[in-house]
Amino acid sequence: MHKQIAGFFAVIALSCATTTLAAAAPARPSAIDEARMLVGSWSCQTTQAGGLIQAEEDRIEQIGNGPWLHGTSRPVEGRSEPVYDFYVGYEGSHWVYIQIYPSANFYFVGVSDGSSLTPSSWQIAYPVRLGGYRFHLTADSFTIHYPDLTQFCQREPTQSPPASPPAKSTMLCSTYYWGHSGALQATEELTISQPGVGWWQGVASTKNPDRVVYAYNLFDLPGKRMSILVNPTTGSYAIAVGSPSKDLNNSVWMVVYPRVQSGFAFRNVTYSSEPGKEQLPSALWLVFKDGYQECGQR
Repeated sequence: MHKQIAGFFAVIALSCATTTLAAAAPARPSAIDEARMLVGSWSCQTTQAGGLIQAEEDRIEQIGNGPWLHGTSRPVEGRSEPVYDFYVGYEGSHWVYIQIYPSANFYFVGVSDGSSLTPSSWQIAYPVRLGGYRFHLTADSFTIHYPDLTQFCQREPTQSPPASPPAKSTMLCSTYYWGHSGALQATEELTISQPGVGWWQGVASTKNPDRVVYAYNLFDLPGKRMSILVNPTTGSYAIAVGSPSKDLNNSVWMVVYPRVQSGFAFRNVTYSSEPGKEQLPSALWLVFKDGYQECGQR
């Protein structure tokens, strides 16, 4: 995908000095209900005035228990592009769409103008500002109108099988915070995969309770590396910029959006020796302002 608040309203009608209470309007679906309408498999086509320019298959899943989704866009059979991922979620007063397209040296953050997902108007908010986008969702399709093209997606009757999954590295992570006498504050399982060249994707989860704590992507762009993190529990997200070094070890990152703030650094990074996993870490430390996280093989 290139990509509420439930309420009831009463209408007061005044006629011939008589006040009549009209029937309550239907309640708008909640943010979670709207998000769940997008879950599933979709066949998408992007067109311009000259005809079809791109065909893709989108798979969208809910991450966590809130109104946040993770989507993958993959080429139809016989094509090599597109290969990008995206996140869609509700952040208190508006919707957020984050697209990650490393092979095209491209990413962006879009935000809606209001609290309703459908219909809605959107604008790209970062790293450039550009408006004029509209989104409409039904039970069986959704349409995205861009200033110069249109994407139409139709729900597949059955969920298509995923493509061959990339190799994964799974670590157990322990998080400690300064000022707590060194006591362990959190433990989670971190699974890292590599969807494409110069692109890592991580998902951290806990078993009790069973939930996704956060999901993040690290990917290369010309002259720099990017990190995009999504926390489906709090509905927050952050974009950080790091040095262009291919080795994560001793790399330093600064958070640049939606607020500029202290970032983080990687330390003691080692890589897997298993065949097919040589580009995936098997252990690392992540140092941040309030503490650090230590991850290693289970």
